[in-house]
Amino acid sequence: MAPARKKQKTPSGKPWASREISAALVAEATQAGAGLSVSEHELIERFGISRPTANRILSDLALRGQAFRSRGRGTFIRPAPPSPPGIIHY
Repeated sequence: MAPARKKQKTPSGKPWASREISAALVAEATQAGAGLSVSEHELIERFGISRPTANRILSDLALRGQAFRSRGRGTFIRPAPPSPPGIIHY
């Protein structure tokens, strides 16, 4: 079982916006290197958001191809693809 994560909020004390939560999940999956399994319940506890908001975040990630959802198995966040190497000008 994964260790409990602390509820995260913005400096103003308001829950994070959907795009910030999505970005945090993708960054966490990228750091892990192999993806990340996450549930609506985990998002609710961690970010203090409602269930419809958690569902929308996971659905939006799946629509953008950044997550894979499987009924009965959960949602798996894919790591971000590597950035293309910089262009060198001579």
